[in-house]
Amino acid sequence: MKKIITIVLATLLLISLVSPISDRASAVNNDKDIVNEFTLNNVIGQVLNDNWDENDSAKINLKKLSINQNNGHIKTKGEFENNNKLYDLNLSGTIYPVIGQGVYSDKLLLGDMKETKDFIVLQFRIEKDSSKTALLKTNYSIENQTVLTIVLEDKNSQNIIYLQDSIPETIFDTLSLGAKYQLKKDAIQEKDLAKKIVELSNMRNKSSNNKQIKTQEISEEDQSQDLFSITSTQISVDYYELKRLFSDLKTNSTVNLDDYNIPESLFKGSGWKSYVSWSLPDYFYHAYSADQSWYTLTQISMVDIKNNRETGIAGHSMQTEILYGYVVEYDHYTRDIKVFYYDFGLKFDDLELVMNKLTGDHVFLNRNIYGIMASSPSYAKAAVALIPYLSTVSSVWDNIQASESQKLGQKKDLGSLEEQKLENNNSVYYGILGDFKDYYLQDEGHYAKVEGTINGTYMKPVSGYRYTASTNL
Repeated sequence: MKKIITIVLATLLLISLVSPISDRASAVNNDKDIVNEFTLNNVIGQVLNDNWDENDSAKINLKKLSINQNNGHIKTKGEFENNNKLYDLNLSGTIYPVIGQGVYSDKLLLGDMKETKDFIVLQFRIEKDSSKTALLKTNYSIENQTVLTIVLEDKNSQNIIYLQDSIPETIFDTLSLGAKYQLKKDAIQEKDLAKKIVELSNMRNKSSNNKQIKTQEISEEDQSQDLFSITSTQISVDYYELKRLFSDLKTNSTVNLDDYNIPESLFKGSGWKSYVSWSLPDYFYHAYSADQSWYTLTQISMVDIKNNRETGIAGHSMQTEILYGYVVEYDHYTRDIKVFYYDFGLKFDDLELVMNKLTGDHVFLNRNIYGIMASSPSYAKAAVALIPYLSTVSSVWDNIQASESQKLGQKKDLGSLEEQKLENNNSVYYGILGDFKDYYLQDEGHYAKVEGTINGTYMKPVSGYRYTASTNL
């Protein structure tokens, strides 16, 4: 049986609003409670099919909805009729404001609402100066107004109930003051708030049909076939074109996909997406997307790879650095891409950088590691690949020895070719590795690097990396 999606197109009537804005602003400064109440009447709805096509013959009537907020904590009380059955709509939860530099900064509130006996609350959303992105087509007339949206999933039928209409802007202002008051009271940091907002923005998270995989392990090396996880969709994107899009978003916060030679599938369609290029310039991107019916949210990072000969040390280096990290919103109809959050890409844990598969007398004589990561570490871990002299290995990850702590920027001498053979029973260091598992990379400018001097004439090693990516969506 096909899932029926129920869309409630709201006709909302404001009855009462308690206490003026000036009083409430003063209440924030004086650490007093912020309380407001309002009531919505005569909400009319209709049933849509799986393609979100409207059906005027199927109606739902939300008779009354009272909303009470106290310092960011919200409760609703109401009832509506569907298929001759009366349902309570008694919700409770906490409101969070979007703060930052994206398009929704100080314009969007999202609620973390508890489920009821009959419903899961997929989203509680109030947007000031609303764009078309989250509006139903039949509600395009309320663009640029303050819009309330409540999305419910019926636990029994799994129907989606969607309430949406304009409300006075003063309601948004009051709820925003209360939410910010509670943030200050609870000492919630902006980064933690962003994590909460991104999670709440994805309606799939609370759905009973949620089958999202929020982490993905990656292993990759140059001079080989692409080793990205098979659960990741490979979408080829030109380095310069993707960098141009991200650079433009830094300036404009909204761009249109038609202006770029980038596949729509990068920003539309749920799941993990990735691509790596080992032809200059070396880079990879990694992304996770979550469709929200007529728009899609994507958390994406673009990472520069420097896999270079280092003439200054007569050796080679391997480095990964986050160039851009965004949460963006893609409108399927207008093809606009908007920045939800800047500098908030995927989180990369368990990062390892390796250079291996030297041969003959070409061995690493020393090892150095560098990095700027979360927690600003002074030490990371490092390892070597100890391989019998004149032998070869099939993978860059073969014969890696146990990691040891090494101070960032401090060179570790490994000895000459003859010293290595003597000390290691005729085995030598054909590979070195930087192990950054105790830290993570997420912010723009975060980087990790490993380098080493190579004995004799220069020989390029095979480089690789592996990590675990995770998303907040």
